[in-house]
Amino acid sequence: MMDANFWLAVLRDVLTGAVYLYVFFSNRRKATTKNIEDMKAHVAEQQKLNDKRLTMLESDIKHLPTHTDLDSINKTLSNVEGTLGGLKRAVDLMNQHLLNSKGKA
Repeated sequence: MMDANFWLAVLRDVLTGAVYLYVFFSNRRKATTKNIEDMKAHVAEQQKLNDKRLTMLESDIKHLPTHTDLDSINKTLSNVEGTLGGLKRAVDLMNQHLLNSKGKA
């Protein structure tokens, strides 16, 4: 009888250990699965935000000047710079004339 009780106790302990291991690994798998699902949701949310930002950038870029536009602006500014240089020279000559005329009058 004592020999049977010993083996039943061993069997009980082995089954308890097996149940413990099953519960441990099952809960660990559930936690991992939950973390993966949370990460998937976070990535999906970030992707939506990035899509909105990309759309905004694309619409803003459409309104920026092109290389051709910038080249045209550069040529126009060069022409304005040349005209202003000529006007500066004319103003300097008028100023010099007025300064020279003032002493004679």
